[in-house]
Amino acid sequence: MNVYQCALNAETQTILCFVFAAIGIDCVLIFIAVTVRYAKAKAYFRDCKTGFVEDNKALIERCNQYGNSLYSKYQEFRAVVVQLGLEGECSCSSAAVSNVASDPIKFLIKHSKVQENDECLSLLVRCAKYTKAINVFYGQINEIRRRLESGFPRWVVNGCRLDTMTQEVVQTYAYTRILMYPRFVFSYVSPAGRNRRTETIVMNEAVFEGIWSALSSNMSKSAHIRKARSAMTPDLREAIKKRDNYTCKLCGNSVYVEPNLLLEVDHIIPVSKGGRTEASNLQTLCWRCNRTKGNKEMT
Repeated sequence: MNVYQCALNAETQTILCFVFAAIGIDCVLIFIAVTVRYAKAKAYFRDCKTGFVEDNKALIERCNQYGNSLYSKYQEFRAVVVQLGLEGECSCSSAAVSNVASDPIKFLIKHSKVQENDECLSLLVRCAKYTKAINVFYGQINEIRRRLESGFPRWVVNGCRLDTMTQEVVQTYAYTRILMYPRFVFSYVSPAGRNRRTETIVMNEAVFEGIWSALSSNMSKSAHIRKARSAMTPDLREAIKKRDNYTCKLCGNSVYVEPNLLLEVDHIIPVSKGGRTEASNLQTLCWRCNRTKGNKEMT
């Protein structure tokens, strides 16, 4: 290495030292500026916080009451959700995962532990009420955040951070990390394990109400069918056949033409579609026409 190269290296090292020193000074100055700005923002918020709390006292008190009430019942709520089997992950086919979004209630009923009984309906109502309260609580939190954001200068909000400001104003804000909607995940993993697809259902008020409505409807329909079937007594069957002169109302065949003809009493509006077991909704059909009619509405 000659003298010229040594001098060049020394000069390069000197320049690099100045550059790094300048960068270091800039970083220190930026850090000091940020620290000072944060201190000023924090002092400004501290001085004005009492006034903000006083102006929004009613909303803040309601929010704290909601938060404390929800937190005290959270473990009970989670236990009910687990009992109903409405949280966790369920392995299913690729087709099922694709169809979940189109009818989530149907798939949740199929893959959970919910049953068609009054106890299950009662538990679903409790879950719906609790998740509705969660929604109200988060609505109150968001309103307080909006008022903080609009009530303080931008540099104060940026310096103190909106989350920190909200936490200092609302005692129960920390519960937002705990009070969350349950999630039910439908997942599919290919045999080789290379492909994975999931569909997540957030168990909010609307979902719990949807499950309750579907189960309640099924239970009402089942009860109606049982009642309608039990009302079809032998005497009523004979009365309808006699009224229709032992003649099929569709094809016109009768025992007078075919003595061994099997006649049946049919619901004009099927029981499964809400039809009642009463004379105005009953007709005589031969067995062939009754099989053809099936579950359709015909007169």
